Amino acid sequence: MDLPTSVEISRALIKRAEHPIYGYTDRGPEYQRLFAERFDSSHQGVKPSDVVLSTGVMYSIAGALEIFTNPGDCVLIMRPCYRPFVTTVESLGRKPVFVDMIQGKDAYEIDFDGMDHAAAQCRAFILCNPHNPTGRVFTHGELESLAALCERHQLIVISDEIHSDFVYGDSKFSSIATASQYVRDHGVFCVAPTKAFNLAGIKISAALIFNQDMNRRFVGRAKTVGINSINLFAMEALKAAYVQSGSWQEGLLQYLGDNRDIVTRFVEANRESIQAYRPEGTYFYWLNFPEVENVATHLAHEARVVLNDGTDFSPYCSEWARLNFACPQRVLTSALERIASWRRERCGRL
Repeated sequence: MDLPTSVEISRALIKRAEHPIYGYTDRGPEYQRLFAERFDSSHQGVKPSDVVLSTGVMYSIAGALEIFTNPGDCVLIMRPCYRPFVTTVESLGRKPVFVDMIQGKDAYEIDFDGMDHAAAQCRAFILCNPHNPTGRVFTHGELESLAALCERHQLIVISDEIHSDFVYGDSKFSSIATASQYVRDHGVFCVAPTKAFNLAGIKISAALIFNQDMNRRFVGRAKTVGINSINLFAMEALKAAYVQSGSWQEGLLQYLGDNRDIVTRFVEANRESIQAYRPEGTYFYWLNFPEVENVATHLAHEARVVLNDGTDFSPYCSEWARLNFACPQRVLTSALERIASWRRERCGRL
């Protein structure tokens, strides 16, 4: 986000920085308790012992793949998808297997038949919910169907839930951990305050692992490679975020909701040349510019607006670009005006 974090977090970090000793710090059980309390409701019960601290969600995903799959195993991923899922799977010697989501009437939909067919050859499934880049927040019914599919094919479930704090309107986030006992017993559920409180540069996250044997194995690996060595500033930021910054977060969600509305009105006003589904969650708008190949490159060079290239999420999405609306409204409005002007000029040349 291009928005400031809460004053409470800034003050906590400044206060800790003023203490002149930055040596080894005994974190105690408090930080696992904070995560457990934060996600107890959305995951239908979390104990501090279920929480494994980690320096980042992608480190947790990589760890889960290393521990619970073998080189050469196939990993199921719905596409378009966050590119680091793919690069991490490949760098570990596993094989990504993609199933493209379906463009439905009002939103992207899961291709359950395609998923069921592809899952037969896979060992694990990486889920992103809320979904990046499409902004889908999957319903509990969809999650139950995914859970049944995972049980049918005996898949390990790795769930990236880092955007779970960004849900709008009538949508409601549910973790796939609540969809079936099988998934709860065979899953790694990755959460963090880093998106919600704009702390991505301060490395802290957690993996919620309810299966005691899986938890023990993950903890052993985390200690070996050091990904659970949370630095002292991250610990202070976590406390300030989850204990003191609730009002700030409510205001942020309202602001982002207003920004989402601004982009929605823009899309509706330009629907002949720009198409998109209204995101249910995240702070991303997944924009389609029909018949404009390599649209992100054109926007950067001709409109002077840099969006994430759609081909980063799927090789079949060169007409797509991801817009991050977690920015000041004046910046967002200016960018949209530039895009609209560029589109009018381009249409005039065709």
